[in-house]
Amino acid sequence: MEELDTLDLIDSVEKPTKRRHPSFTKTCVASYDEMQFKRRFRMSKKSFWELLKKVENEMNNGNDRRMKTSIEVQLLATLRFFATGSFQEVQGDLIGLTQPTISRILKRISACIAKMSGKYIKFPKPNETAMIKAKFKEIGGFPGVIGAIDGTHIEVKVPKNLQERFRNRKNRVSINVQAVVDANMKFTNLVARWPGSVHDSRIFRNSELMNILENQNYEGHLLGDSAYPCKKYLLTPLVSPNTLAELRYQNAHVKTRNVVERTFGAWKSKFNCLHIPLRLKLQTSLTVIVACGVLWNFLIDEKDDTEFESVEEIDYASIRGTNCGDSSGFSKRNSLINSYFNATNIQ
Repeated sequence: MEELDTLDLIDSVEKPTKRRHPSFTKTCVASYDEMQFKRRFRMSKKSFWELLKKVENEMNNGNDRRMKTSIEVQLLATLRFFATGSFQEVQGDLIGLTQPTISRILKRISACIAKMSGKYIKFPKPNETAMIKAKFKEIGGFPGVIGAIDGTHIEVKVPKNLQERFRNRKNRVSINVQAVVDANMKFTNLVARWPGSVHDSRIFRNSELMNILENQNYEGHLLGDSAYPCKKYLLTPLVSPNTLAELRYQNAHVKTRNVVERTFGAWKSKFNCLHIPLRLKLQTSLTVIVACGVLWNFLIDEKDDTEFESVEEIDYASIRGTNCGDSSGFSKRNSLINSYFNATNIQ
């Protein structure tokens, strides 16, 4: 996760109250069986208690008496909102919380979780990519892949005077979120601050990630769709594959890069608040997006089942390549096609 982006999103985290009514939380958790709890809060009970410890550690300095609700209940309320995107659903499960209280809780706990992004969303260093490349190669036979990159739109509410700036090509008001994932569907980069009208390539061009790839010696490459320029560290589809080697390259590229589209679909299905418009203040919406990215990776680390029925986010127009890029990118792509994908042992 880019440090500057995190700082842009999170101004401060309110200090916690002393824990109150822990017995209520235990009763609430115990009242659901494992499947019911996971359906409501999108994680196992074991993962919830582990996450609670991490949230408490982040919020253990000071004492804010303005928030009388225990951290346990605040976390349950936040997770319920992430799962549904509905204040009414939260109120139905946690009786006694008003919508203004839930709104304050959501802002507070989301910021706390988003602050963990530096620990949970990390792009690998050049000497940490060997296993990542091996895992990606197992997917589609494409060598040297260190990540799959794409953008996804998450609808948000913005003031009327900003709506045109945030309106995307599908005429929806959104944030264009850049993400890189590994072969295990884990986020290694997440940028959630650009209006929906901004093109994927511009977001990448202005990202710390591009700066890192330009200036550090990575022996590998990202895979991106036609929205991105072809560079030595970011390979894109061909415009018109004709030879057998080119067709092999194209098919392997599509199959391997598909992991990022599957991740977006499953992520939004897991945290339904991302699938429907986030009707929060813009700054809170940005923080919620990052927090859901942190939780996604947290659950993978905890080996908590992250599979959810989902629809892949496939933009078929982007599968066709473009001639956008530079000579070093085209040279590397052609070399890979002519050497690796032209080999007789490729199936």
